[in-house]
Amino acid sequence: MYSLAKELAKQIKKDKYKPDILIGLARGGLVPTMHLSDLLGVSDVITLRIEHYATMGETYDEPRIKYETLYDLKGMNVLVIDDCSDSGKSLELAMQKIKEFNPKEIKVATLHVRETSRFKPHYSAESMDDYWIIFPWNTIEDILNLIEKKKSHGEKVDIEWIKKTLQENFDVDVSDVAEEVYEIGKERNLF
Repeated sequence: MYSLAKELAKQIKKDKYKPDILIGLARGGLVPTMHLSDLLGVSDVITLRIEHYATMGETYDEPRIKYETLYDLKGMNVLVIDDCSDSGKSLELAMQKIKEFNPKEIKVATLHVRETSRFKPHYSAESMDDYWIIFPWNTIEDILNLIEKKKSHGEKVDIEWIKKTLQENFDVDVSDVAEEVYEIGKERNLF
């Protein structure tokens, strides 16, 4: 993912855009925001928590801002960062909210943009088709959601079941995290 952030930084520098502040959309945009903070030398970083996904691939009808926050962005160049422009609805809501604080200019950067997204960011490192990306910062949650999609009611889940089921049904190799996923799933009473 760091290489994708480097690609974004390259595009932003080539465009000669100099953000005064970075706004990472929580949660998916937090790691890319920290990378870009370092790569662009912008130390002012804030977050905006927008919820759109209930679980993997399942969205609420409309995205919503979870915590209302007041920012002083008047006259600032703002760079909004997220991991992916999927439907584009979260980024549209973020832009709408941030405009209320009268920044000079707002631009958006995402690691990925889905070709069907109705919001096209100013900067994007990769275009994607119809597949789901399991980001390193969301591994456990996404794998647990995949398990829930395949687990029958009352079915016994163990580490081998997790490895086999995810490989066969989703072509996802989870052997390096299966034990951790299993332990966390048990702690959360998922199986």
